[in-house]
Order: sequence, then C-alpha cells, then structure tokens
Amino acid sequence: MRYMLLIGSDDKMQDQAPPPKAQMEAMIQGHMRFAEELHAKGKMVSADRLRPDSDASRVRMKAGQRQVMDGPFAETKEALGGFYLIECDTKDEAVEWAKKIPLGDGGFVDVAPAMGMDVPGYGATAVWGDFDNDGWPDLFRPYYAYAAPEPIPYVGMQG
Repeated sequence: MRYMLLIGSDDKMQDQAPPPKAQMEAMIQGHMRFAEELHAKGKMVSADRLRPDSDASRVRMKAGQRQVMDGPFAETKEALGGFYLIECDTKDEAVEWAKKIPLGDGGFVDVAPAMGMDVPGYGATAVWGDFDNDGWPDLFRPYYAYAAPEPIPYVGMQG
C-alpha cells in the first residue's frame, strides 16, 4: 500500500528569520540520506519539496462554482514543505519511516494511506478532473508512466 508522508510545520514562519545556512544544509543532507535509504529498501515511489504557499493556488468549490484563490492563504496556520510517497506493507511501517524524517522545531509528518484508483491498464494512480471542460469528469493516465497522457472519458453516471 502507498502512504503519503506529508511534511509541514505548525507555523508558517513568515515573520521569522530563516535558519542559519549550516542548519539548512544539515537538514537537506538528512533528507538526502533518508531518500537514499528509502530507495535502497525499495520503498520510494516519489518525493519532492513544495514551494511556499505564496506561489500556490487553491481551487475551492463554493455554491456550485469553482473559485480560484492565489496564495498565500491567510486562514491556514500550517505550512506544507514537501512529501514522500512510499510503499509499505502496513501503516505501522509507514509511521516508522515517518519517524526518521528530519524535522525542525514545530515540524510534523502526517502519514496518510493512499486509496489507489485501480483502472485496468493504467496502473494504480490516476488523476480525475474535468480537463476538457465538458461538464463530465475525465481520467488522465499518470504522466510518469506514459509519454503522452490522453483523457479517458468517464462513462459512469451519465444520463
């Protein structure tokens, strides 16, 4: 089963000075060692750092309409910093891996099991959305598994 290890901190730290360079380098080296260990054990699926929420957008459904809001998101007290998507046999194993992730003061890791979208011929991961704006959900194959993703029409629940 796949687990998302979502890394964040309790405070956005926007009013605080960044940590010293040596501390940041040590944190980055710690993440590199952690990622190497995941790879060596065959647990790594994907990982990445996230840019600050000032570079992000949020799409929200409100009163039947999609609303797009650009960051930063003032109502959010936590900041997301990155993620690891790993393959583990149990949640306990995923939690043990999460406990190894380098964290600063106030840092946390959420461990969430992923619900695979088992679509025959398309692997366990897919992305749903109304990509062709026809009012019906479409399915895209994962970009990392196919050279040119193509929409697959949603056939359920139509008229």
